[in-house]
Formats: sequence, C-alpha cells, structure tokens
Amino acid sequence: AAGLNKGSQTGGSFYEPFNSYNSGLWQKADGYSNGDMFNCTWRANNVSMTSSGEMRLALTSPSYNKFDCGENRSVQTYGYGPYEVRMKPAKNTGIVSSFFTYTGPTEGTPWDEIDIEFLGKDTTKVQFNYHTNGAGNHEKLADLGSDAANAYHTYAFRLEAKL
Repeated sequence: AAGLNKGSQTGGSFYEPFNSYNSGLWQKADGYSNGDMFNCTWRANNVSMTSSGEMRLALTSPSYNKFDCGENRSVQTYGYGPYEVRMKPAKNTGIVSSFFTYTGPTEGTPWDEIDIEFLGKDTTKVQFNYHTNGAGNHEKLADLGSDAANAYHTYAFRLEAKL
C-alpha cells in the first residue's frame, strides 16, 4: 500500500522515481496493527526500493500476527489537487495492492480516505472507494478488460473542495 496523507489545503507536488528510499518524502509503516479491519501488522522491512525505480512490498519478516503488511506513506500532508500513481498490482489471493489518501484519528481528524485498490484474486478489476467522516461503503468495481498485473499502468483522481 502506498498512502498519501491528505489535508484540507492545496499542498505542493512532487515526483518520486523510487531509485532509493527518501526519508524526507516517505515513512515506512512499522509496528502497528489496524485492528479488525485487515488484522495485519505493518512492518518497515517489508518495503524496499530497487535501483530500477520500483517500490517493492514483500513479506520478509516473521509474522507475529496472522497477517503481515507493507506500507509506504508520505511524510508531508497534501490537499486538493491531482493524485497519481503508476503501479502494477500483485496477483495472488489474499493480497490487496492499493494507492490511497488518508486522514483519521491518528492525525486527530475524522476518517477521510480515497482508495484505488486491486484485490489480488482478480486483477482484471479495480475497486474505487471513499470514506467521509468515517462512513465508507462507497465501493465501485470497474472491469479493466485486461489484467493489470501484467504491466504498469497509471491511475489517478482529483480531490476537489466541496462547493
């Protein structure tokens, strides 16, 4: 999972080639569990960067929980504007490959989130979802017509202020 912290102001923009780990832009989630929702423990050593510009998420540590996860999230908070990712999801049952924005109780704010998710059991579909003030269940599943796990593709959305 790659997450961007979402704020209410328009933030700057950046491009990240992922040729190496940039701790000024990113933080590897480590040592916490998100409870019953996914029931996994986030581990920093499950996230790595390759010299060819790929962020790799892999289960490399012994799991003390039933499920283990990897996540790379932005250090800075970003606001309204475009969000874009170039990704190739993992194809395997039990895996969720995602790109999302998030604010919530850990930041002292209501739970707001926008998701682009691939369920590893069927990477010919992409799932979009959002949560506002903690209310979710807005899932929309789109048939891609091809298998997203076969190549890198660009996915994007624009966050706009409510008028």
